[in-house]
Amino acid sequence: MTPAKREQLDRLIDRIAASLGGGVEPTMLIADEGARFRFSCGAYELRLAGVAGTATSGRKAALESWMRAALRRIAKESTR
Repeated sequence: MTPAKREQLDRLIDRIAASLGGGVEPTMLIADEGARFRFSCGAYELRLAGVAGTATSGRKAALESWMRAALRRIAKESTR
């Protein structure tokens, strides 16, 4: 993982966590960062910065799933 990619993921994780902590869904991610939300076959999917998160219980859960997936990606790349 490049340092720029790591910085991007860290920034996005912080931005999503801050929004969710305030009880506000970060809808500006779609416009600002190119995030893609979709609903297909009963699951919400968020794709952002090459990382995907999915959930069946709503968009907020998909955001939380995305954050966990991004943290796993960072951890995986850090051990290389």
